[in-house]
Amino acid sequence: MRGMLDISNHCGGDDFQMEKSRIEWMGYDILGHKDEGIDNIVVRVNVSYQKIETSGEASGSCADKNLLRLIATATLNAVATLFSDHGVWYVEDVIPSQTGDTSYITVFVDRIHPRGSQKFIGSAFIKDNTQKAVGLATLNAINRILQIL
Repeated sequence: MRGMLDISNHCGGDDFQMEKSRIEWMGYDILGHKDEGIDNIVVRVNVSYQKIETSGEASGSCADKNLLRLIATATLNAVATLFSDHGVWYVEDVIPSQTGDTSYITVFVDRIHPRGSQKFIGSAFIKDNTQKAVGLATLNAINRILQIL
């Protein structure tokens, strides 16, 4: 057949691996809420990498836009506990977007290291939880970094 590619000899065996290990999202907690009269909140994010679970925190204003940045930052802080020798990572921007009836999050991450800096982008669809989508988009960017480290 025209246009068909036979990959049967390239997939399957014990030595075949589709991708390297990825950092997995385990969840998040928000400590303090606007309705409790608290101006600042702490966000704790939990991640897992190769069966090692860790968490990171970020704190700041509870404004809606800042909450998204805090979740992305807490995610980076959790990752930093796993890879402390790979530079400093920070959130450049968190952008909620919509195309038609599909909502998604885009996160821009910068990595600064002795040889310079690199920018990475991650994205995730918003299914039913915007905060979770931010964490997943941040990990999407970080998992791209893992592919080149």
